[in-house]
Amino acid sequence: MGQGVYEYDADQLALELGGIIIDSGFADGSFVKIEPDSMDFTYLLGTDGSVTRSKTKNQVLKVTISLMQSSYINDKLSALRLLDKLAPNGAGTAPFTMRDLNGTTLVAGAHAWIAGIPVIENDRAAKSRDWPIIVADGNVYIGSNPKL
Repeated sequence: MGQGVYEYDADQLALELGGIIIDSGFADGSFVKIEPDSMDFTYLLGTDGSVTRSKTKNQVLKVTISLMQSSYINDKLSALRLLDKLAPNGAGTAPFTMRDLNGTTLVAGAHAWIAGIPVIENDRAAKSRDWPIIVADGNVYIGSNPKL
């Protein structure tokens, strides 16, 4: 059991933020990174060696989406960020999803926003733009990909 051939296809990742479908223009290499803000549980070690664990209840996720500087998605994300910055009390919080269409991994949250601008770096060759996104109420299911 466990032996065989499995399928993963980067083109089968569906990313969406606030109705913006992020489906092309990705930088080479790692183009989406999702990490938790903290662990699910913390612990405290007592003098006698006993351990007490506490649920953090922190569902914040840090998402980084890396796009080529030539990607039209940069324009869409810039517009969403500006709407958020210019509107009273912010208007840029929106749903975020990442779904593996060829597997069972799913990341979703109802309240996400662009945390700031990417570092702008120009060179002889095109560079990437790494968009920092915060998901306040992220839910993560790390799944698998099918066996061929």
